[in-house]
Amino acid sequence: MRFRASSLALVLLLFAFAASAQTTLAVQKVADGIWAAQPDRGANVGWFLYGDGVVAVDSGGDLATAKEVLRQIGVTTGGKPVRYLILTHAHADHSTGARAFVAAGAQVICQENAAPTVLPYITQASKDPAESPLVGLRGI
Repeated sequence: MRFRASSLALVLLLFAFAASAQTTLAVQKVADGIWAAQPDRGANVGWFLYGDGVVAVDSGGDLATAKEVLRQIGVTTGGKPVRYLILTHAHADHSTGARAFVAAGAQVICQENAAPTVLPYITQASKDPAESPLVGLRGI
């Protein structure tokens, strides 16, 4: 009986951990065509409509956050593509998710002196086998 109880406790703990690992994003519409969001981890992000696409500002601090930001951009803009990602600076909580934006077709814009720090976030090999290589994409 102890084994069953401890096994059940372990399974419940794993489910709780998996649920807490999912990124949530509090999105707020600032004005027509402009949104801001605060991830549950890391720095705030934003996006705005520009022509037939979207410009995102900062990518979030990890891949999961970046993917959730991209999902919310799609929801709020009717599925318009992210054409540009502007990174305000190279701190990891603002720029580590840049790889997901490049994979989605965005071109990265940052200060020249931030580029040496940002580039590895984009070009390092992914540990996710489902993620395709970024070789040859224009955003790099």
